[in-house]
Amino acid sequence: MRIKRVFLTIDTHTGGEPTRTIIGGLPYIPGRTVVEKMT
Repeated sequence: MRIKRVFLTIDTHTGGEPTRTIIGGLPYIPGRTVVEKMT
């Protein structure tokens, strides 16, 4: 099996609920603002 992409995450809990936050491994998203990156 070949791994194509690796994401760096941290698992935490917020208000008793489990959460997973991606902190690395995402491709570059072009755009200057968040709105530009979303469209």
